[in-house]
Amino acid sequence: MTSKLDLNRAFAEHGVTSKTVAERIGLTPQTVSAYVTGNPTVKSLYQIADALECDVRDLFYPVEEEQEQLSTEKDGPRASALLTCPHCGTVLSASLSIFTKS
Repeated sequence: MTSKLDLNRAFAEHGVTSKTVAERIGLTPQTVSAYVTGNPTVKSLYQIADALECDVRDLFYPVEEEQEQLSTEKDGPRASALLTCPHCGTVLSASLSIFTKS
């Protein structure tokens, strides 16, 4: 099982806003907002976890593992998978057809 960082969810579960977290760790609300939408450093994640009084692992939530399947069709083997974008969380469907020279 894989996990995804979701600071908005963590804030909601702890009953705080990003502004409150910013005040607790001495940063601007804009900086914390950038962490929510961007890629915070490990140090920043620990600061946020301290502000929420939780373990840093509590900032991550399980996501469905990528579903993969391989099937054989009349055109040849075909592989497909559902992938989750690590930046925006969008689920993408990808497929690959393997064609052989005749």
